[in-house]
Amino acid sequence: MGKTRFLCEFCGREVPYNIEECPFCGKVFTAVKCPVCHKTGTPEQFMNGCPRCGYMTPQAEEFARPEKIKKRKSVKKRDKRKPLPSWFYLLSGIGLIVALVILIIIYIFRFMVG
Repeated sequence: MGKTRFLCEFCGREVPYNIEECPFCGKVFTAVKCPVCHKTGTPEQFMNGCPRCGYMTPQAEEFARPEKIKKRKSVKKRDKRKPLPSWFYLLSGIGLIVALVILIIIYIFRFMVG
């Protein structure tokens, strides 16, 4: 599969494994972080891929590009959040106004009788 790639957690660009600061965005690295399972550790622990999930090892070739994983997750989230139709909001507003008017009428009627 080739050598393990190290990506900046902040800008996503490939960086050398032994640096302390991203040359592209300037953020300081405190540890290496797996983009799949989020395990953190030293660069030496990740030289053969993630020690927890196997990311970037021959056994985990389907996780070869974290950009694809992020896109898949965001598409799934968008599919679950379909906006409600505008008529739903209109009927809900009318229903709330009618309920408020009924409550006001009951409140006024209660003082007139009692």
